[in-house]
Amino acid sequence: MKMSRLINAVESLQKLANVDLPLDTAYKLKKLFGNLQGDVDFYVQETQKGTDRKELLNFDIDDYEKIDIQINNSTLLSVNDIEALEPFVNFKSEAK
Repeated sequence: MKMSRLINAVESLQKLANVDLPLDTAYKLKKLFGNLQGDVDFYVQETQKGTDRKELLNFDIDDYEKIDIQINNSTLLSVNDIEALEPFVNFKSEAK
C-alpha cells in the first residue's frame, strides 16, 4: 500500500474513532490505530525534516489487517470516508 492511502484515511479514521462501537470492534480499532501510528509518525517526522511530500506519499508501506465493522444506520460517514477506510475496514451488512 502507498503511504498516501494511510494519510488520506487519517481524518476518516479519527471520525470513526469517535463513534460508539461494540466493545470488540472498538478494541480492534484501537489496536489498528496503534499499528498505524508508526507510519503516521514517520510521515510527520519526515515532512518536518523537509523530505518531499510527493516522495513520501508514494512510499510503500505494509498492508494492515482489516477489521470488520457492522454497518448500522446510526453511524454517519460520507462516501469519501468509506472510500478512505476501505484499506483498513471490512464493512459488514446485517443478514436479512
